[in-house]
Amino acid sequence: MSQSSDEPGVVLAADDDEDILELVCLTLEQAGHETLRASDGGEALQLALRHRPDACVLDVVMPVRTGLEVVDALRGNPDTAEIPILLLTATVNEKDLPPGLEKDAKGYMRKPFSPRELQARVATLLRHRWRIPSGRRKLSRSDHSARASPPTGARWSRSSAGGGPLAVRDLPARSAPDSR
Repeated sequence: MSQSSDEPGVVLAADDDEDILELVCLTLEQAGHETLRASDGGEALQLALRHRPDACVLDVVMPVRTGLEVVDALRGNPDTAEIPILLLTATVNEKDLPPGLEKDAKGYMRKPFSPRELQARVATLLRHRWRIPSGRRKLSRSDHSARASPPTGARWSRSSAGGGPLAVRDLPARSAPDSR
């Protein structure tokens, strides 16, 4: 597993296209990040509210809730308002992009995307997030042991058939981030 020079974080990835979701998660896991996976906007919102990830990578067009609706819901909640969000879009023309796309998100990337660019953009999101005092979270000893032995009900999977890094499908809810 290749490690970036930046400290890894927990990133929520949401896309209704299973292949794109897998590529996003694999790309982020190769950079050392843990991933939470959602296949629609409703699931993405639930996971974000429950786990308060360090960053989100959301598809714009998804069933249940669009990426923009998820952004609005997260920005309206004080517990999730500061989570940096990168949106993915298949839209080719600038004029076809939804108005205010970058207003509440930290930017967007067009699909298909470069895995290296995605890693760089998420690293930038995390650096920005961790400049905010309440954004940096320290992992507790129980967080580390949970990775080695997932709690009952957690859905963990390998990111590749060759036994790649673990992909987090469902984690126990975290307490509020440490504000030290």
